[in-house]
Amino acid sequence: MTTRIPYIRWPGVVRYGASLQSSSSKNAGRLVVGQSRVLTPSISVAATEPLHFQHDVQQRRFFASPVSNNYTRILFEDSAIRSFSTTAEDAATSKGDDTNQQIITHAESGDITAAQDVLTQMHADAISQNDSDQFADIDSYTAVMNGLIDQQKQLISSIGEELNEIQSDLNSTMPNRLSSESNERGAAKVMTLAEMANELLIQMEDVSGVSDRYSSMRGNVAYKLRNANLQPTSHHYDLTITAFVNAATVARDTNYSSPATNNAPYVAQRWLQRMETLAFDPYSGVSPSVDSYYHVMEAYASLGNGAVAMPANKNRAPILAQAVFDKLKDSTNLIPTVREHRLLIRAWSNSTCKEAAYKAMGLWMNMLRLFRAGDEEMEPRLEDGKMVLEAWSRAINKHSARRAQTVLNAMEKLVTHKKTDVRPDLDCYKYVLIAMSRSKVPDVGANVIDLFNTMEEDRIFPDTACFDAAIETFKNCSRRAKLEEAETYANAAEMMLKRMEREHDRSSVSAVLPSSTTYTNVIQALAVRKT
Repeated sequence: MTTRIPYIRWPGVVRYGASLQSSSSKNAGRLVVGQSRVLTPSISVAATEPLHFQHDVQQRRFFASPVSNNYTRILFEDSAIRSFSTTAEDAATSKGDDTNQQIITHAESGDITAAQDVLTQMHADAISQNDSDQFADIDSYTAVMNGLIDQQKQLISSIGEELNEIQSDLNSTMPNRLSSESNERGAAKVMTLAEMANELLIQMEDVSGVSDRYSSMRGNVAYKLRNANLQPTSHHYDLTITAFVNAATVARDTNYSSPATNNAPYVAQRWLQRMETLAFDPYSGVSPSVDSYYHVMEAYASLGNGAVAMPANKNRAPILAQAVFDKLKDSTNLIPTVREHRLLIRAWSNSTCKEAAYKAMGLWMNMLRLFRAGDEEMEPRLEDGKMVLEAWSRAINKHSARRAQTVLNAMEKLVTHKKTDVRPDLDCYKYVLIAMSRSKVPDVGANVIDLFNTMEEDRIFPDTACFDAAIETFKNCSRRAKLEEAETYANAAEMMLKRMEREHDRSSVSAVLPSSTTYTNVIQALAVRKT
């Protein structure tokens, strides 16, 4: 006689095991349920019954036996456990979604403090319970960081209005003092918001595992829990860079200085470098844009102005901004725009570096070259050329006057050839004349009369500074030129004084007024005449 036992596997399909040859057989007397084994009683079937009858008897007896009851109970308990587990997971997921939505709602309504409190609590709960699913999602972090930038913009707008009121009410000392103190508090708050954005980005890097592949900006990561879904995107890095740029520029505008604001441009630079590093990883999805470079340049340019505008900062600001610009220019897939050129021209023009005027002129000439090649976006504006000319008017260089005239001539040619409608104005000619007055070249005054004639043709009326610079130029030339040429320059100085006096007498509201310095320069020029 051969006895068979049923072999049952989840979820309840009945199969029959192998024949039992002896009581020591491995499967004898056992019921297999999934991965669990339960002892079963022996089942004997009469040998005289047909096979199909034996099969029916086996099934009826088994499902009516205690083994079947035990099996049914196991199925029910397992199903209940699975159902409870699924319900708990769904409840936790629902709660997490509700909390994330709460963060986003707070952030979008402007209540950043409440949003960050909830986000911080979720972070603490995830760490304490060692559950990475309890971290706030990336949309929540994005909403909070966007909200921080919005708050910065609101503060900067209010500070700008206060600064305008101060400028329009210079005689009211008490309101000005109170407004200045308020602006300084606002600048400090803008810096605090930047540090909050910085902390959130570090947290995202540490939780997502970016800090495992690259060094953490915090130094040491205090926890090992990870959630790859929180990996920052380019948007998060750009937001943090923008936050520090805002802090640096508002500190400049309000003459506010602190170690944090002084360090803000360098923090922005560090995040830009992180983006450049991540750009080499094709799976990071992070790469700096032209805006990323521009914002860091903007932060460095702010070092040269405001309360932190010490001579060392004035010299360092354009050098650091130029280094960022050069990296942008060397990029394989990014091209500097007119915005970066103008920012850097302004930075060099405000600098006291010896090569500042050369650098500013090089950028301006590059814009001019690109414009002539067909890039209309690069059309130099009046302010661009004016900044370069002003830099040459301050430069201590024997070629300053000639370089300034080169820029002015290029501006005039653009108008003559109808490439642009931007004409040089009074300031442009004045800066050239000042550069000529500072020159030690003997024949630098040869073009002064031509400049005045051009101004007259364009209906530009010279002011006192123009006449004084022209007379000083003639005086210097008369003292350095050969005797015959010296007399020519002396006579030119005298004629320029007479012209200046006529301009003064022409109107009672004239902007031309000779000073004692003017007459002294003419007298010194005339002193070279033969007696």
